[in-house]
Amino acid sequence: MTILLATILILLAGSHAWARDQVVTVGLFQLFQPQLLQITPENSGRVFLEAPTGKSQRLLLRREILEVRIGEKGQLRVRILGEGSDFAATSVEMIPAQWKISIPGKIERLFSGGLTVSARNGGILPVLSLGAEAATLQILRSEMSAVREPEALKAQAILVRSYLGKPRHLDEGFDFCDTTHCQFLTGYSAEVDNFQHAVKRTRHLVLTYRGQAIAPLYTAVCGGRTLPRVNHHAEGLADYPYLSLACPFCAGHPLAHWKSQMKRSDLLDVLSLISTGLSAQDLLEQLANSEVDRPESTRLRDQVRLQVGRRHGWNVIRSNRYVVDASSDPIEITGWGSGHNSGLCQAGAVELARQGKSFLQILRFYFPGCSVQLE
Repeated sequence: MTILLATILILLAGSHAWARDQVVTVGLFQLFQPQLLQITPENSGRVFLEAPTGKSQRLLLRREILEVRIGEKGQLRVRILGEGSDFAATSVEMIPAQWKISIPGKIERLFSGGLTVSARNGGILPVLSLGAEAATLQILRSEMSAVREPEALKAQAILVRSYLGKPRHLDEGFDFCDTTHCQFLTGYSAEVDNFQHAVKRTRHLVLTYRGQAIAPLYTAVCGGRTLPRVNHHAEGLADYPYLSLACPFCAGHPLAHWKSQMKRSDLLDVLSLISTGLSAQDLLEQLANSEVDRPESTRLRDQVRLQVGRRHGWNVIRSNRYVVDASSDPIEITGWGSGHNSGLCQAGAVELARQGKSFLQILRFYFPGCSVQLE
């Protein structure tokens, strides 16, 4: 009787959670600022076109290519390749299906879900719509593509799903982008594997702090210690005190410890872009003399890493845990880890899973004071 009652409660909880499954919208390819897209259904898909002359619909057959580009006045121009001239449209909407989307010569990916295409700021904005569980699976495959340890994947699946509860791009017309600014999303796969099992076995579980769901951070490699996080309220991430935790579990990773160099003039140019009221030289001295794991230095190191990455490549400063030797030119940079170094260390989680720790034990280690609950 007890077993039967427990089973019924689990089924009811799952059914209730499924009914609350949110729809997530993801802005695609915005790093490329696309001027032209080609969209092809894997089987067939229905396309709805909204034009100045009214609405119309068309069944787009497999291997037919719908081309969308920006016209002279910033409006969409749409055509099916091989069927004559194009025509104006204010938006294009496609019902949920599998769509191959490409920017010719740059990128091509397969996505599963609904799709809308509109003109935005002189470019094309494709937005994918899909359920949170489907989004969790696609992001998990992208974020942990080389990982096979089931417990590490379960822990990561819970973090991905939790993060989806806090949209970051609402003012741009979608919830999340497909880059590491939010969560990495590379495309769709129907393969039944450990990624799919991890999502199913943690279905609708999220990370909470003091009873409230949070948008938890995670980093590829922490390099031996996670960093505290400052100003996370302003970033809309989570009301959670990210602590500096010793993490010996990622020590064997190639990026646990690294070194690089940068011309002094290049680093000063980057520092001149950071608005703090201090000169670039003063910021360099502050960067060189501050202790790497102190909360007050985390914000500056984060800003410098992002600015350097955008202008000189992401291999110069790989993480937020680094020190600079300002006495040399080029400046010597010594660092630990990869990413922002806060929250869960993915490489550490993999090692903990190999040591036999469960996904709950992994999450308790990296997020002390948090609980896992049904959303």
